[in-house]
Amino acid sequence: MKILSYLEFDSNKKNLPEKVSNENNTDIVQGEDTVNEGFLDAIVRFFKGMFDLFNDKEVKKEAEESEKYFSEIINDESISDEELEEEIDAKRVRKTSTNMNKRIIKRVETDEEKGIRTSKNLIEAFTGWLSMLFVYEDSLHMPILEKMTKNPELAKRFTFVPKKWSLAGEIDTKDWYKQKECKPDQKVLNTIVAISKMEGKDKENMTKKFAESFIKYVVENDKQNGSKFKEQDKEYLDDLHVGLATMVSMISAAMESIIKNTQDDKIVEVVATEIITKRKRKGSKKTDQKTSTPEEGNKEESRSRKQSKAKTKTNVK
Repeated sequence: MKILSYLEFDSNKKNLPEKVSNENNTDIVQGEDTVNEGFLDAIVRFFKGMFDLFNDKEVKKEAEESEKYFSEIINDESISDEELEEEIDAKRVRKTSTNMNKRIIKRVETDEEKGIRTSKNLIEAFTGWLSMLFVYEDSLHMPILEKMTKNPELAKRFTFVPKKWSLAGEIDTKDWYKQKECKPDQKVLNTIVAISKMEGKDKENMTKKFAESFIKYVVENDKQNGSKFKEQDKEYLDDLHVGLATMVSMISAAMESIIKNTQDDKIVEVVATEIITKRKRKGSKKTDQKTSTPEEGNKEESRSRKQSKAKTKTNVK
């Protein structure tokens, strides 16, 4: 079946950045009175645009705190790539994941209960939910969404959930993923991965475009009731709203499950690999050896984190 909504995306692939602009990755200015401001500015740049797409303060707070933690590690010149795994706290990553998942699902449930009135409201709500998923992933510095799209079973989460199996239906939502008609579209999966790798305004704009095109995709493939979308049929819009809410909630829950079932050493390995990639992307000098003249402040911060982590391990034992 010809899917017009994604032809538009395909035609715009040439506009996707091969490399992330340094605009969103400027090194934090180190100084006695500017460190905190520098971290704050870096965090704002990192989530530039995405925070404007949703209004959940708790999700934003979790994202900011997590990025501040990672920014200290990424921008610490005294930490070489080889030492990164020693600096990353897997338990902190798990805590962030759990908190983000709970807040996202709560926000989706709250929005779903409020309902929507127009197709414009529907697009705005779905855009906000998607943006929280991307911010969730960015907060962990782990390519979870890409991992999910490559897994045959998990990829099914990226499908619209029909009313019969949605949160409003009478059948267990999980049964939807067992149905033959639950087939993820490869173009949808490719788009999710492409957006997940973007930053700044590119990510914001493509999230908005994807949200609208995905809804059109669902409507165009609904031969029985799709025409009701243009008619602004309230009941049909509500069904779409619940189906999209279920889809996002199930994706978020799957992301949390992946983190929960991944061993600490693997989490640390994956995060470290992502950070090394980010360092290389921004042309950092943090290669395989320490900088010859690290800032004294950075050196103390690194030592403090190592001592804290060592103490935590001792207590656990």
